[in-house]
Amino acid sequence: MRHLCQLGLVLVGLALPLSASAYPTSLNVIPVADSMDAGTLRIEVELDGHATPFAAGAGLQIYSQYGVTDRLEVGFDVADLNLDSEWQWNAKWQVTPESGDMPALAIGRLDASHRGLLDNWYAVLSKDVACLRLHAGALEDGALRGMLGAEYWPTDRTGVAADWTTGLGGYYSLGVYRNLGGGLWGTLYYARGNAPGDGAFAGLNVMWEGQP
Repeated sequence: MRHLCQLGLVLVGLALPLSASAYPTSLNVIPVADSMDAGTLRIEVELDGHATPFAAGAGLQIYSQYGVTDRLEVGFDVADLNLDSEWQWNAKWQVTPESGDMPALAIGRLDASHRGLLDNWYAVLSKDVACLRLHAGALEDGALRGMLGAEYWPTDRTGVAADWTTGLGGYYSLGVYRNLGGGLWGTLYYARGNAPGDGAFAGLNVMWEGQP
């Protein structure tokens, strides 16, 4: 089984080749169907948008998320706080939890600001398969996109995640997650656009999660 898990990780890496929020609400970029526990608060600080997180002009993002119930979460974010800042909100409802052979299903809205009510909606499925957790869904952000993702946790403290959104303006990415202790997590990921004009960037995310 261990060799099958290692093979699965290699295949994921080949399918999502190397060159926005922490597990379990999202992978590197795409949302997932997992949801936060009721009464849990998450605060994230992220630097991204350039070849390295500390390059001049990298964007500073502040994300917050709260579990209203075990299947409903809401968030309030500030994008590019150090540049042309924009306030945004998001929400996710886990329609059905994972059970037996059935994946979890969630619907939600992300990166919402003053735009139309039906912008930036998504639906996503998540399911454990052997040693991997797989995610697939659709996203509407001005274009209808497919989403694919996978994560692998060799230990309780370290994980590897890859994801992909289809079409022009979409990205594929690979990231490493690390439990730093005391409710703190660190994530470092790299994302590259599907088209040459979409560019590439690295992201560094530090997250705290706990009961307020």
